[in-house]
Amino acid sequence: SPQLATAVINGLAKKRRPEVAVQVLQVMAELLAEVNIFHCNSAMSACGTSRRWETSLDLLTQMPTRRILASEVSYGASISACGKSSEWELALSLLLQDMPEATLKPNESLG
Repeated sequence: SPQLATAVINGLAKKRRPEVAVQVLQVMAELLAEVNIFHCNSAMSACGTSRRWETSLDLLTQMPTRRILASEVSYGASISACGKSSEWELALSLLLQDMPEATLKPNESLG
């Protein structure tokens, strides 16, 4: 079920296992299971807790091919991953350039 997948990916985030969280997404896609924004956001958050900013950005850029519209939470997860890895230029680019291009507005919860 989609809720179970989200719980599994969230658990992997808490255990700092982003590579497994990403594998869960890949297997879901291969099995033609529904992959939604909550799954992607959870996997991106898992990447942030382990300073895997590159993987978080990859997931963010893959969302349109999965027919998922990124939200403020999606960008916030990638911005956080970049920030935790001291990739401040990328974090600012997401915040000041990419989010406005996606017609999303930053808010207090980002970062």
